Amino acid sequence: MRQSAAENLGELTRMSMRVDNLANDLVASACAAEPTGREAYLTALRGLLATSGARLSPAVVSKAGNALRQLMDGAGASPAAALAGRVAGLPLHGVWA
Repeated sequence: MRQSAAENLGELTRMSMRVDNLANDLVASACAAEPTGREAYLTALRGLLATSGARLSPAVVSKAGNALRQLMDGAGASPAAALAGRVAGLPLHGVWA
């Protein structure tokens, strides 16, 4: 159920005006979650980036990238690594190098 909700959240972000706040919340929750729950937060963040990533501020993209780097050093490396590729591909030149 949690994973299904996380997958659908990405589509809902198309209608949200406050994607920066949501991205920050998802990053913070992913970092604080146990490994079993972390994947749902990362899935939701991946969906947000796929549908609304171009609308994120450079500061939020940078914060997300740094958090993902830390997650890749610990447990949950595979979902975080996949998501890091999505962050690096955002059209915000020089933000996450």
